[in-house]
Amino acid sequence: MRIRSVLFLSVGLLGAAAETWSMEEILRLGSEAMPWNTLLGEAHRVELTTAEIQGQLRVTGVTLSTCEAPPEDAHLFLSFENGVVEDITGHFEVRTDLTPREVFAPEGTYALAVEQGKSLRLFTRKETIFSPGKEWGPSTIQFWVKTAFFQDQGVLFNWTGLDASRGVPQQIVCRMEERHIGWSFINVFKDPDGSLHSLSLTSRSILLPDRWYFVQITYDPATGILILLIDGKIEAVTHATPSRDEETPPFQLSLGEISQEPIRMGEGFTGFLDAVAVLPRAVGPSPFFPTRHLEGSFTTVPVDLGFHGSLVTRIEVEADTPEGTAVGLRYRTAQAPHELQDSPWRPLPSRDVKTETRFIQFSVTLFSDDPIRLPHLRAIHIHYEPDTPPPPPAKLGGEPVEGGVRLFWSPVREEDVAGYRIYYGTRPGFYFGREDESHEVPIDAGNVTEYTITGLRPGRMYYFSITTYDRSVPPHESEFSYEIGVRAGGF
Repeated sequence: MRIRSVLFLSVGLLGAAAETWSMEEILRLGSEAMPWNTLLGEAHRVELTTAEIQGQLRVTGVTLSTCEAPPEDAHLFLSFENGVVEDITGHFEVRTDLTPREVFAPEGTYALAVEQGKSLRLFTRKETIFSPGKEWGPSTIQFWVKTAFFQDQGVLFNWTGLDASRGVPQQIVCRMEERHIGWSFINVFKDPDGSLHSLSLTSRSILLPDRWYFVQITYDPATGILILLIDGKIEAVTHATPSRDEETPPFQLSLGEISQEPIRMGEGFTGFLDAVAVLPRAVGPSPFFPTRHLEGSFTTVPVDLGFHGSLVTRIEVEADTPEGTAVGLRYRTAQAPHELQDSPWRPLPSRDVKTETRFIQFSVTLFSDDPIRLPHLRAIHIHYEPDTPPPPPAKLGGEPVEGGVRLFWSPVREEDVAGYRIYYGTRPGFYFGREDESHEVPIDAGNVTEYTITGLRPGRMYYFSITTYDRSVPPHESEFSYEIGVRAGGF
């Protein structure tokens, strides 16, 4: 510890009067000093907003992301958000002359606009359920679709391949058929003898124009069941078994060894596609909510207020919440970061925010019922009174005594002062280790204003400084007082 040093050989007090007081401070999360990109911990479906300020791109807040995150196990996921056409999973290369448009889309604000004479093509990069020679486990193909007008044709999804051993073409195709959705699985179901079989399903409901529909086809090899769902409801069911029910063993959905053609989507169709996904699992009927609801969340990293026992007096939120949107906040506090995990979350606004702490963490959830209007969290203001360390004694003096030194200092007049610590050594500003057989540095003098240190080497010069500590747990300790030098008496 290296500090400023002033040498005193005679008895006396040195120092200047010190006065301290507690003042409220404000910590602004989201400010230039504490931008959101340094504060986000675990996050789901949120993104940072930026703006150019004085020629520099700066983070201005946090909002909902309209881009649906792909399921972790997805073999394909096309979201089209921000006008980008790519498979987020990386399993397929996408080639198309179609362009996403900014519309009221089920999974965000963009969807793929499909026109007559154009299509989207998917080329396999990595192993998926459509890889050559693949035998399917539980699987699902799903997408959102909206027709532009009443139409009786159009290919929404089309995979083709070849069973080379038999020279038999194979196909998995989804078509618009007289305003119904139809799926056909042609020569892809193999029985124990190796013969190939075909199955088809057609929806009961018709598709009306200018309305979004969620289409799913799901397959379970354990029973051979194929289910066509629209908006979470079963539209058609069949079984890939000899009896077309569960009474006989199922066929195996098996793709041939040759599949060089890409998967094609949108041929002969006019309308929109969105959130195309291929999942290696089966799904079942589920409640369906036609109203688009977005929800994202994040937790902040622990925010350090600097001192244990600081009093949080108020928390203010700066956010834009258009109609149909909301921002919900919770917070938790602890005296150490590792203790936050066991601390309960408290909602905001709260009747009693006042709490003594050093660390505070926030959990934020953003809601929207309309992807066109999104909430925007700009800042969180933490109003608090820091429990700062007390000041050191303003004045310090000393005099030689037989075999030691008597020190005396001015009291620190603060309510929570618990005591004083004495630091000393044989070189100015250095107080390390054990200086004699009687004392270790520092010496806890307790709550007194004078102290005699004995057992020092007579005639040797010693250098002293005092700190103050308070009743906090752990205690806050002040800076060092001015240093004095006193020669031990008894020589």
